[in-house]
Amino acid sequence: MMCCCEAGSGDAVESIYALKPDPLREEGILGLDQTQESPRPPHSLAKGGKVIVTFERPDGSEKDVIFQYRPLGMDCSGQEPIVVQRVRLMSPADRAEVKVNWVVRAVDGIRTPGSLLSLMQAKSSLLPQEPKQQKVVLKFLVSGEESQEFDLDFQYQPWGIMFTKSVPFRVKHVRPGSYSERLGVMKGWTLLKVDAEDIPERLAEAMDLIQAKVASLEELPQIGSVRAGAVNESPAFLG
Repeated sequence: MMCCCEAGSGDAVESIYALKPDPLREEGILGLDQTQESPRPPHSLAKGGKVIVTFERPDGSEKDVIFQYRPLGMDCSGQEPIVVQRVRLMSPADRAEVKVNWVVRAVDGIRTPGSLLSLMQAKSSLLPQEPKQQKVVLKFLVSGEESQEFDLDFQYQPWGIMFTKSVPFRVKHVRPGSYSERLGVMKGWTLLKVDAEDIPERLAEAMDLIQAKVASLEELPQIGSVRAGAVNESPAFLG
């Protein structure tokens, strides 16, 4: 939803909501997804269930992004000025079209230099977690005398699949006792699509897509104190 509002300086600022259209995570440069230790602020900081981050774009214009879920999905420099260094696929920041090299200039209208990083982390920590998807559909190709394509629904993570380090991804290994083994996934299958989306040709982009889809699912239900079939298991990995 697009609208126009007034910035504290009186200049017009473009505003957009970072909403999730339908019901990732690896190490980052900063901690918006791996929140650093800091005093927990009063609950009033998250008043209205949103956090408005004002970014300065390379052309000098500003844009407000209204976040309603955490993690925000962007890795930033660990000191001010706060520069976006990476935007995570399928994250609130990605859907709001936040770009690399944008600079954080205000949080909920506050433009206090030296405190914006801790303020953004504190306020975003009070937002609700982003809703999980109900399932991710993988389309596989099984080669043989009669090659066959079919869809397989994944409702939980971790998957316990090792894919090859090249595109197209092929199943290199299925961890014994894993969720994928129980679904019948087998070594040698070729991954063609994820949620009807073609696998990107660039390896880095393909890896990001897989990891983002894995992270979008609920974790496998636990039996007692141990997650069934998922001991010491990575969500989905390459080898």
